[in-house]
Amino acid sequence: MRVLIIGGTGAFSGRVTERVVAAGHEVMLYNRGQRPLPDGVAVPVIRGERSALRDHAG
Repeated sequence: MRVLIIGGTGAFSGRVTERVVAAGHEVMLYNRGQRPLPDGVAVPVIRGERSALRDHAG
């Protein structure tokens, strides 16, 4: 399954990211780029503000 996680690097969403990746899903994060990725997670990251998410749709 392809999964877009908004955030993905905080205390809660970082664990969600780790679990979704561990389950074998194709993951991409959309965040402001202010925190590093969780340890052991290598996924594509789109940098941006949540209010501009529609600019990346398509």
